[in-house]
Amino acid sequence: MLLLALLIQAAAASGPAALAVRLAPDTALIERDPASGVGYANFDFLVTHNASAGSSLELASVVMTAHDAAGVLLLRRFCDGSGLSPCIRTVPDRTLEPGATTIVYNPFYQLPARLPLGELQYVLAFSDTAGNVVDSVATTIELVKANGGEIVQPIGADAPEITARFRDPGGNVIGLYQQPA
Repeated sequence: MLLLALLIQAAAASGPAALAVRLAPDTALIERDPASGVGYANFDFLVTHNASAGSSLELASVVMTAHDAAGVLLLRRFCDGSGLSPCIRTVPDRTLEPGATTIVYNPFYQLPARLPLGELQYVLAFSDTAGNVVDSVATTIELVKANGGEIVQPIGADAPEITARFRDPGGNVIGLYQQPA
């Protein structure tokens, strides 16, 4: 079974649930071209800024990592604000006003041919207008629970790594990972 892990890093908000993210379609589709072996991750992200007032949030980066069934890193791709022509500028509608919903199209939908894929992990990082980002699994778990997610693996199961897993309302099991300090 392919596990789709998604870490949502969001700026600290005044309320308990600043962002809600779900997949579109509700079940991630990973397909492979039988002739070329090229893989396609056919899903996008619907992001809702749940605050009724306050500052807007902006998508600061998207990072995708692909792992084999044993958890070995096979591929890492990122889209952020670095460089002379930042990739993140190609993502439309990346600023969310309070109460707004937007679709973030998966920028890494094509996967190398015959990649022995076991897990895809996506990190969507959002910042407030001051550029502040929260990168805490504990904070994200509170957002997950406030938005109807079910914790299926609490923090500590993969110690010393800081991880957790939850089931979203669509039934997808999504993993959270916190970068080491």
